[in-house]
Amino acid sequence: MEQLYWEKEFRHHFFKPPLFNKGSENGFEIRKNILSTGYTKALLWMLFLILTGARVFAQAETEPNNTSTASGVQRFYENTSISGTVASGDSDYWQISKSPGTQGTFTYTLDTYYGTSERAPVYLEKRSGGYDGTLVSTTQIHNVGNGTRYYNMTIDYSGGDYYYLLRVDHYPLYDTYNYGISGLGTCGSIYNNTGVSITAATDSSLTINGLTYNVTMESFGEEYLVSISNSSTFTNHQEGFINGIVNTEYSGSGDQVVYRSLNGLNNNPNIVVTGLTPGEEYYVKATVSLDCNGYFTHSTGATVNNNVCGVTPNTPTGFNLSTSGTDRLLLSSITGGAATHNLSTQGFVAIINTSDSFTPPSDGALPSAST
Repeated sequence: MEQLYWEKEFRHHFFKPPLFNKGSENGFEIRKNILSTGYTKALLWMLFLILTGARVFAQAETEPNNTSTASGVQRFYENTSISGTVASGDSDYWQISKSPGTQGTFTYTLDTYYGTSERAPVYLEKRSGGYDGTLVSTTQIHNVGNGTRYYNMTIDYSGGDYYYLLRVDHYPLYDTYNYGISGLGTCGSIYNNTGVSITAATDSSLTINGLTYNVTMESFGEEYLVSISNSSTFTNHQEGFINGIVNTEYSGSGDQVVYRSLNGLNNNPNIVVTGLTPGEEYYVKATVSLDCNGYFTHSTGATVNNNVCGVTPNTPTGFNLSTSGTDRLLLSSITGGAATHNLSTQGFVAIINTSDSFTPPSDGALPSAST
């Protein structure tokens, strides 16, 4: 009887990255012969995958996808399998997803018969500068005649701005080939959440701190992701593909990533966001996130907001008050304080009372005046 093998590369959540053999990605390969280890271990293995939140989603091809950047081309990332059909003269492209700036070498074990037994030829293309960039190399990773189901695919991003694609071709043995491929691993689920706070403000900047976590998130492959926006809507914290590029100088509108904890966790990273408009209200959102080859999943997170006007007015040092007739007083001058500070205009508020007891105005809108 032919032996049945499970071969799955997945992210393990309970050890730190140096223990793994998947480059800077947290993952390792497990091969278990179910028939030789017995059904008990197989069931325990299935239970472990369930408890650690492993998920695999199926992606079916969308036409047109016969060139590297055609409108129907999808990104192949962790937690997914891909499938489709190729006919005579047809090729299907799949972009192997990555996060911007990814470097290093990664090895994945692809199951080229995932959900099917047909043998469509599969090629790995390496390009420079983009998915439609200059072709650097082409490697055949599955041949119609060789019958190999599993292939150890090496992705090397070192030394340049490289991108990889899978190309599935037709071979003139049958009219069509149905194919299925899996093996980029699984990310699992988020185990933590975070808070966030704004700890300082000026005319054109905000300082962000107060990130929190329950356990060492790096062991789970988790990170902080912090964004700022001039509205309460944050597309960067919805599950899906984001560019993940950090820039602390605000572009002027929309949701912008200002921090990712890629170099160790820090509860108070002192994120200073500049380029803000005086007097405008800004929202800050922080989540705990998992980066699955550029496809992000997030915790619920926390959102805070603040107006950009962090100037503390200088206190007046004196004023000139005199009588003007029998029923009025004349406030003729005020000394001290400052008329302007950077871009924020300051004025004065004068309050009169029959006793030496005054309640200063609250921060916010100016109080109404009456003489």
